[in-house]
Amino acid sequence: MVLAVILSFQDLVSEKGKNYCLQISDTIHVKNQNYKDNFTMEVQKTLNEISYNMEDDEEENSQKENTGKNGNKMEVDNIGPSMSNSNKIKKIDVKVNRRSTVKKVDTNKNTDNNRKAHQQELLEHLNKEFEERMNKENSKNDEVLAPKKILTNVKSYNSKSNFPTDMKPNKIYVDTKNDSIILPIMGKMIPFHVSFIKNVSKSDENNFSFLRINFTVPVSLNPSMIGDLKLTTPVFIKELSFKSREMKNLSDIQKKIKDLIKVVKVKEQDEKEKTNLVTQENLILRKDKKVSLQNMIIRPNITNKKATGTLEAHSNGFRYLTTKGEKVDIIYKNIKHAFFQPCENELIVLVHFTLHNPILLGKKKTNDIQFYKEAGVQADDLDQRRRGNDYEEYELELKERKVRDRINEEVNRFTEQVEEISKLKFECPYRELVFSGVPFKSNVSLLPTVNCLVSLVDTPFFVLTLDEIQLVHFERITVNNLDNLF
Repeated sequence: MVLAVILSFQDLVSEKGKNYCLQISDTIHVKNQNYKDNFTMEVQKTLNEISYNMEDDEEENSQKENTGKNGNKMEVDNIGPSMSNSNKIKKIDVKVNRRSTVKKVDTNKNTDNNRKAHQQELLEHLNKEFEERMNKENSKNDEVLAPKKILTNVKSYNSKSNFPTDMKPNKIYVDTKNDSIILPIMGKMIPFHVSFIKNVSKSDENNFSFLRINFTVPVSLNPSMIGDLKLTTPVFIKELSFKSREMKNLSDIQKKIKDLIKVVKVKEQDEKEKTNLVTQENLILRKDKKVSLQNMIIRPNITNKKATGTLEAHSNGFRYLTTKGEKVDIIYKNIKHAFFQPCENELIVLVHFTLHNPILLGKKKTNDIQFYKEAGVQADDLDQRRRGNDYEEYELELKERKVRDRINEEVNRFTEQVEEISKLKFECPYRELVFSGVPFKSNVSLLPTVNCLVSLVDTPFFVLTLDEIQLVHFERITVNNLDNLF
C-alpha cells in the first residue's frame, strides 16, 4: 500500500509575534514488513525549492485580511510567518516539487529577457534590410525616371536645314522619320515632338471639322496668374485647335498622329525595359558531350507564338535554341532557385528557374523562366475519339502513363547531370503538403519545397522564398488541415 503521512502545526507564533500554520507531508510505499520506500526522500527540501499553495475558505473577511494579490490563492517563496492576519486557516496545500516555482519564475524571466533581446535583434536586422531595400528602390526609380528627364532636352530638328522638303506652308505635316509634327502657327511652321502630345481629338460641327491637340504641360496655369508672370517665366502651350472644311484631311492627320504616338511609346517602353538590366557574363560552351533536352517549350513566350526548342547545359549556364533560331542564355550564377516538378496530376513536366536579376526575354524583362514538355494531350476532342470497349480504354491509359514515366525519367536524368557539372541544386515540391491559395486572382495549388512556396503550373508563376517571410497569418484554417501543416 501507499501511505501519505501528513503532519500539521497550528497557532505557531513567529519572532514578530504573528500566528502561522505549517504542514509537512511524505509519501511512503509499504510492500512488506521488511520493505519501505519513501517516495519523497530524494525531493529537494530547502526553503527555496519548496512551493506553497495556500487556500483560505473565508469569504469576505478573510479576503480583506489577506494581503496577497491573488485573493484566496497565493504562492510564498519560503517558509515563514503567514501573510494573513487571521488566526485560523482551514486548508493549506503543500506541494514539494523537483522543479520549484521559484526556478520556474526565474526561468520564465530569463526566457522573457532572451525573447525580448532576440526580438530587438530581429527588429534591428529587419530595419537595416528595409533601409537597404528602400535605397535600392530609390536608385531603381531614379534609373527609371532618367529617360523622362531627358525629355526636357528632346529636339525634333537640330536646324532648319533638317526640315523635310516636302512639307507645305500652312498645312499640318506629320514627320514619322523624326517622330515629330509640324504645325502652322501665325504663318510659321513650328515643330513639336510627339513625346509632348497628350492626346488628339476630332469633332465635326456644321460644315467644319475641328482638330484639337492637347500637350503635356508641367503645371496648370490659372488665368488670374497671367498678370504676375514675368518675361523670363517660361510659358507652355496647353492645346491647339485647327479648323478646316476638308473633313477627310483632318481624319487622316488624326490617324497619323495617333499611330506615331503609339510607335514612340513602344520605343520608350523598350528603352525603359533595358535600363535596369544587369550585364551577364558570356556563356562558355561545352566542347564535349552535350547535356540537353529536346522539344522543350519556353514560358513566357519569346514572341506572341509558342516556341519549341532545345535546352542545353553548358559550363557556366544554359542555352535555349528554338526551331526558328531564337536564342536565350541563362547563367548559373544568376539563378536564385531551380525547380523540377514531375508530371503526376498535371499534363506537363517542367523545369523552372527564378533569377536574381531579370533578363530580357523578347522585349520584356522577366525573373521567372520555365521550360516544360507536354506529357499528354491538353485537349481531347470527344467527337473524334474512337469508341471502344473498356479494355481499349485501359490500354490507352496505360500507354499515356508509360509516356509520362518516360518523360519524367528523361527530365530527372537531365537535372541530375546538370547538378554534376554545376553547383546548381534542383528542388522538387512536396505534393503531400499541397494546399489551395489565391496568390494573385485565381485559386491555385501551392506546393512547398525545401526553400520556397511555389505554384508553377498556372501563370502567372508564384515563387516565395521562405527566408524572406516575416509574418505568417492563418486565415479560415480548419482542424483537418493541421496535420498537413505541422
